[in-house]
Amino acid sequence: DCSMTMPSNSSTPTQGSTQAIHFLLAVDGSEPSTRAAQWLATLAQTQLSLRCTALYVQHPLMAGEVSTLAPAYITLDQREQEAALALTQISALLESAGVAHTTHTCIGDAVDTLLSQAQILGADALVLGRRGQGALRAALLGSVSSKVVQGAQLPVIVVGENTPVTAPAVQDGNRPLKVLLALDDCPNALRAADFAAKLVKQSEGELHAVHVRPTFTLIETLLSTRQHLLDYWADRDSNASLAAPRKIMQTRGIEIHEHVSSSDEPDQTIGQLATELACDLVVMGTRGLNPVSASIMGSVSQGVLAQANVAVALVKFGMTLTSSARVPTGLPLVRCSPYVANRSLF
Repeated sequence: DCSMTMPSNSSTPTQGSTQAIHFLLAVDGSEPSTRAAQWLATLAQTQLSLRCTALYVQHPLMAGEVSTLAPAYITLDQREQEAALALTQISALLESAGVAHTTHTCIGDAVDTLLSQAQILGADALVLGRRGQGALRAALLGSVSSKVVQGAQLPVIVVGENTPVTAPAVQDGNRPLKVLLALDDCPNALRAADFAAKLVKQSEGELHAVHVRPTFTLIETLLSTRQHLLDYWADRDSNASLAAPRKIMQTRGIEIHEHVSSSDEPDQTIGQLATELACDLVVMGTRGLNPVSASIMGSVSQGVLAQANVAVALVKFGMTLTSSARVPTGLPLVRCSPYVANRSLF
């Protein structure tokens, strides 16, 4: 059961002649959801053309909420007022930033409703705020953001409590969008590259790609073959991980700035580089581990979410890739100086 309202500026779903990127924003009246809306407002200050659907999900009325003193119609009325207040505040924030948007109210399970509405509305990405609880606590107590990421069939952008947001301003479109694409040998890294390419191509933004490889220990150095050491120092593992994403970008005519790092803490390295480059978004594939497995076994994406001071887009879905297209020649490819962290073999 969903209802929709159309703010005055929703009649302009695109900015300019380019197809706008459609973001579905999860709203619940909390500080994290407000921060997620503020982050979207900062995107309106870039050259990215975007529109937003703000969705407030009410859970179904439970028997314990209804009594003689508080009949169902009073409880439902209170809920509707809470939803209207939350959406009004978010709508005012988005409107002040010049973001074309609509608002929806639905009744149902939060996770299921967000995922189903994302498909129904044809959203390009789902945006939600993160409450900042630890990975294990989120796994044991339940986390809407974790469950959404695990079940999503589209990119999920998580805005953490440390993500910097600026005061909403009227859109000027002067600042280029900066995206950091974090790559590894995970198949979903290619899907992440495809999403990053879509954002950068549409906004004529700036794309950086980073591959973080583990450092060698003294024992590994002594036991490794000469060829293995030569491959390591020649960045052949990094080049292998960068090859397919590089082809995607070259096919679309996107300039890519590549960074190679050696570190045993890739989550910290990715977050640090995103901060130093002043990126608006980190895009990375996720292996789809459930929260408990991720907290026990370790997950780079979970680590980046917990530590990075930037919004993170997690890509776990299946999509048609364009990397099989022939790579044209003469397209720009920028090789940056390696971004090295703890590169020493000892």
